[in-house]
Amino acid sequence: IPLRGDPCVFISENPNPRGKHSYVAIHVDDMLHAGADEPSVEAFELAMREFSELSSPRDGNISYLGLNIQYDRARRQIRVDQSGYARALLKKSGLDDTTPIRKPPSTPCHVALVAYEGNVQSLSAQEHKDYRSLVMGFMCLARMTRPDILFIGNALS
Repeated sequence: IPLRGDPCVFISENPNPRGKHSYVAIHVDDMLHAGADEPSVEAFELAMREFSELSSPRDGNISYLGLNIQYDRARRQIRVDQSGYARALLKKSGLDDTTPIRKPPSTPCHVALVAYEGNVQSLSAQEHKDYRSLVMGFMCLARMTRPDILFIGNALS
């Protein structure tokens, strides 16, 4: 049954014997299932394998919609980050071999932006599209898990 608040999240019609429901979130070709217990998860996976190929990590590491979700049942901890998405974005922009820094640069960032803005007219339509794509990816990263980089994302847009 779809949830009223989000039509992409479903709750099981019938709870397990302990009265617990299972949840499934679906977005295009990504699916995330949360079961009340191991038998519920296994039953769901068995039923889904009739329709589709599944990857079912049991090591506590899940990737869903660009989010890396790590959980540790013993410690009752969950960690969510976008490190894989960030690496892909750096690779797409040709910055994957750069060295990260721990503090802001001492020279103002606006110098680089002014230099870029001066050459806007010489960019091809494809270069404009690629730039907008990178900025939107950067803004998504900033909005979801890295609010500390939001200022520079706004400056780039």
